[in-house]
Amino acid sequence: MRFNPAPLIRLIGSRSFAMVLIVASVAVTVAHGLSGAGPLITAGTGGFGLPSPGQWLTSPAWSLAATLGLELLILTAIIQLNRGFNLIRGLPAGSMLWGALFMLFQSASPGAGSFTGGLIMALGALIATALLYSVYQQPLLTRRILLVFVMLGAGSLFEYGCIPYFAVLVIGCIQMRVMNPRTIIAIVAGTLVPAWILVAFGLIELNRFIMPMPVSIFAHGSFETALPTVVTALVTIAACLFTQMLDMLQIYARNARTRAFFGLIATAGLMTSVLCVIDFGNIGFYTPLLNLTTAYFVTLLFSLRKRGATGPGTTLIALLTLIFIGLCLWTFTASLMSSSRAASHLSTIASTALPR
Repeated sequence: MRFNPAPLIRLIGSRSFAMVLIVASVAVTVAHGLSGAGPLITAGTGGFGLPSPGQWLTSPAWSLAATLGLELLILTAIIQLNRGFNLIRGLPAGSMLWGALFMLFQSASPGAGSFTGGLIMALGALIATALLYSVYQQPLLTRRILLVFVMLGAGSLFEYGCIPYFAVLVIGCIQMRVMNPRTIIAIVAGTLVPAWILVAFGLIELNRFIMPMPVSIFAHGSFETALPTVVTALVTIAACLFTQMLDMLQIYARNARTRAFFGLIATAGLMTSVLCVIDFGNIGFYTPLLNLTTAYFVTLLFSLRKRGATGPGTTLIALLTLIFIGLCLWTFTASLMSSSRAASHLSTIASTALPR
């Protein structure tokens, strides 16, 4: 009996499928937050003088609320970005599918209900992408470029993980064909002004910042202490790079504007994948942007299939959905076991410390 792919294609491309994924992902995130199970690996130590966003909220309830609020804002930003620049073509529910896959990947991340600066980074990346898209072949619109680098400079004050994306945004300016002397001034000024203002008022001291030593994902002990985090990261990175390569083969034949728009997200996805590998100690910050770019590449691959054909995108979405459902259960269980072991260890210490 020959397999008919039409029902599966219609299901994956429908709003109903996207909504089911979103609702299920929110439910898993809430379960993570209410269980008190934190991430299996600690986040980075902060930025140039200001505390990391992961240290802003100490209450699990507020952390969960902030996480859900930012994820819904990111979902809204995805819809608006696709509506404004038509990144996913030929798929009526393309924005919803992109956002739904992002939510699914996020729910499989260890400590899914914990607030981190990575969510702010992902939202800022969408805003910066929209601003750079809007200046395509319009080099006189340097105020928007200035705003993009002000956002990056301000972000680096809170989280050192923002610094490598300076290269991504500079390459983005070249891809948008706006690089000129005025743009260079906007880049330098936007990056330095936030730090200069705070230093001038004596609010921060840059010389007190110590760059953490990067720890590779393959370092000794990573697989023992945070195996679910490692596996989830490697699966997402593999999906990101594989789908990006398949998308690139088809986008290469499109017009220059489409190639430039795709190239900006591809550069961000490649940079994030590399950072997840070489700076595993701060993977909690990079994970949301990795999930965001991977969800885009997978959705784009599905939309680029030939009419009536299953295509690799259809198969990959079905496969990734099953894989990440399994990862959701594994990471959630591992987080609960880690929290229970930590609580048991603390109670043992407390009991031995009590006078007899």
